[in-house]
Amino acid sequence: MIQKEGFQKFQKFCEFLYLTIRKPGDIILRKGDLGQKFYLILKGTVSLIYYNPKNKKALRLLQDEKDCTPNYEDSTLFQSYVFKELHVGDHFGDLALIDEGMVSSTIICKTDCEFACMDKQHFWKFVGKHISLLDKIKLLKQCSLFEVWTDSELRALSFEFHFKTFHHNQIIFSQGSENVSIYVVSSGFAELMMIKNGQQYLISRIDYGQAFGDDLQINQSTVKCGSPKLEVYAIQKQIIYRFLEQRIELKHFYEEQSIQKRIWRTKRLEQLIKMEQLRQQKELNSKKSNCAQNDTQQLLNTIKESKTVSVQTSSIRRISNYVDNLDFEQKQQQNRQILIKFNKISPNQSVEYLEINQQRKSSQKKKKEQQEQNQIMSSVSKLLQEYRSIVHSSKLQKIKSSRSLSQNQQVSSLYSPKSSNATTGINFFITPRRRQFLIQGIPLQK
Repeated sequence: MIQKEGFQKFQKFCEFLYLTIRKPGDIILRKGDLGQKFYLILKGTVSLIYYNPKNKKALRLLQDEKDCTPNYEDSTLFQSYVFKELHVGDHFGDLALIDEGMVSSTIICKTDCEFACMDKQHFWKFVGKHISLLDKIKLLKQCSLFEVWTDSELRALSFEFHFKTFHHNQIIFSQGSENVSIYVVSSGFAELMMIKNGQQYLISRIDYGQAFGDDLQINQSTVKCGSPKLEVYAIQKQIIYRFLEQRIELKHFYEEQSIQKRIWRTKRLEQLIKMEQLRQQKELNSKKSNCAQNDTQQLLNTIKESKTVSVQTSSIRRISNYVDNLDFEQKQQQNRQILIKFNKISPNQSVEYLEINQQRKSSQKKKKEQQEQNQIMSSVSKLLQEYRSIVHSSKLQKIKSSRSLSQNQQVSSLYSPKSSNATTGINFFITPRRRQFLIQGIPLQK
């Protein structure tokens, strides 16, 4: 208050404080009551008392805590235990004033105590209703670790969380270090990494409302700030274990969640290692293939350099222009003699005619392609001729067969007796055997 709003406002704040004195055993606040005052301890110590349900009836009453407040002092339903002690300089009762809720724990004086108190209305004027504690409770409700906890337990637990900030690439804790506190992200994000065989793997990203550092004894991973700025609420593990010792169900739930997270992280690490091995194998194969290609090119270059010499095409063209009537081999010999004469090559070296050879090869390829096309066309034309001859011969056979049938019918009509009456006339059915008889001139009897 002094740093943000000045010393004058702090003086006015102190003007509304008043002194109260209590004896040992006095109950200052009861769990379930509405908050009325803010207390600042000036002298003595007080103890915070929490209650655990003994049976199912007590659990139902806790679930309906907002509608009707149960009697926590009933020993048949609840068992009380001292969770924490507050000393000089500590304060309490402010959370119930801020969210206008119920008191989360019973507070009893352990020794003679003196308190500086302030009423609700004056507290609201100076502090206000909206403060970071409400944000803490909302954040804890979204976190998976505390989703089974009741509202009163979360309100009590929110006192123990402390605000911390980290900057980009700042390491929060490293793998293998002792697990001291648990962190819940309120803004920004963190990166969880694991180291295996000297190599670091990014396992997951931790965003708003997610917790980290919940390993059982030793941190199994390294966590660093991934965003430009990371804001978290941190709590010591010992404080959470105090809560969990009184609630066995919550303890089992907490341990199961931590085990499941550890199993998931190990599986994720194995997947990343396999992916990295596959990537390295691909890189090695590509490097080997590139090395083999380079080696072959180097060998070819050394062979060419030792036996051949490349010559500019302009000199060859000038020489070959006035010798167009000669053959290609004769041109090569003349060019070689001229090059030796001008000391461009030695007599033991051979000349590689780049452009001429390329033109010659291209012309040879064209000739081969034309020859192949001509062969294909000739074979196709032969096939067509054969097909036409076959079709023509089949047509001739059909015509001959039709003519022979007509002649046979004429012969059968000659040998078959005719009469004007249909009853006296006799018609023969001409079988192949009878057709032979008719052709040979043998008369057919009835």
